[in-house]
Amino acid sequence: EQGLAAVGAVTRATTRELQMLRQAAIEAGIRTQFSPSEAVAGLQSLATAGQTAEQATRTLIPVLDLAAGSLGQLGVAQAAEAVVGTLNAYGLAADRAAGVTDKLLGCRSRSDALNLGYRCVETVWADTLFVKCSSLHRGILPEYRK
Repeated sequence: EQGLAAVGAVTRATTRELQMLRQAAIEAGIRTQFSPSEAVAGLQSLATAGQTAEQATRTLIPVLDLAAGSLGQLGVAQAAEAVVGTLNAYGLAADRAAGVTDKLLGCRSRSDALNLGYRCVETVWADTLFVKCSSLHRGILPEYRK
């Protein structure tokens, strides 16, 4: 409850939105390998990344899926940062979070080296998110289009 109250304070959630956040944490605990309290930590990460209560409820499960799919290489907070950062960078709505997660996990499975010299570089091209895996030494490579 304290964690949900903190999320509510950051997002300035209404009573209805607090109930929606609580339900999202319970549902995430059922649908993912994470407990409801771990889901609340995910909601906190999403809230501090600037998402509203409604956005956080739509983004939560894709974030938890990314954390789980990274096989321990990303925590929930890092997964939240990756998903929200991508959504914000390209002006994508929260309901595109599952697609972003799928692309990031696809890149991870192709490179098999998330956080080990490879990063996913995302671009928006013709309203579709494409992800390319690129070898990096530092930072993010400039995007090259074909």
